[in-house]
Amino acid sequence: MIGAFLLPAAVVFHPFWTVSDAALRRAQEGSFYRNVTLLGAALSPFALFAVVGQIAFAITGPAISLR
Repeated sequence: MIGAFLLPAAVVFHPFWTVSDAALRRAQEGSFYRNVTLLGAALSPFALFAVVGQIAFAITGPAISLR
């Protein structure tokens, strides 16, 4: 879900390619690339589990049982 949010948010909220002021452009560019980096970090577990498969030590149930 966060991956679907980050790319449009980066393009809409940080359009550094339209800014002419150098300082503001650097700030917008940094924020844009931060969002792209977070997108990669959000998608990396999918790539990991696609390559490795099921990990034996993964938590598959709730951590705390209230019963």
